Amino acid sequence: IDVSMLPKKLPVLNATDFMKYQNEAALNDGADSVYTQFEMDSISQAGSTNWQDLVYHTAVSQDYQLTLSGRDPKSNYYLTGDYSDQQSIIRNAWYKKGGLRLNYQRHLSDRMTLNSRTYFSYTSNAHGQQSNWTGILGSSVVMGALAISPLEAPYDINGDPDETLVNNPVLVM
Repeated sequence: IDVSMLPKKLPVLNATDFMKYQNEAALNDGADSVYTQFEMDSISQAGSTNWQDLVYHTAVSQDYQLTLSGRDPKSNYYLTGDYSDQQSIIRNAWYKKGGLRLNYQRHLSDRMTLNSRTYFSYTSNAHGQQSNWTGILGSSVVMGALAISPLEAPYDINGDPDETLVNNPVLVM
């Protein structure tokens, strides 16, 4: 068993600080504040979204192996199976693999031996978009978790991922 986790979350703005910086930027550009004090108070009470909390989690991975072997005067066998379930620290991302090997040897006579070696393997994976070279937020769950506004809600009123939110990292996972 292996446990993986994000070593450190990067500091990001909460809703209150985000609105303060938006107001400051507007005032520096000679425009009016974007948010009134009343809006800031009510939005702050509603909470803010830390997208890193939604994207990352502690991942538990597991590896298993079982081997059987034996022999009698005329034959040998070796049977082994393995399974690995590797979870990512990004939610809904994983890699699973398994295998089964059978080696069998039978002495048919002093001059003839039958050997059989077989192996079967299986792999499956799911991975969110973890990086990109284009700079488009919607194609990287990692970049989206750092850059999407803390004022946005990831889920709609039904509890489903909000498909109307442009670049919603929850949809990329």
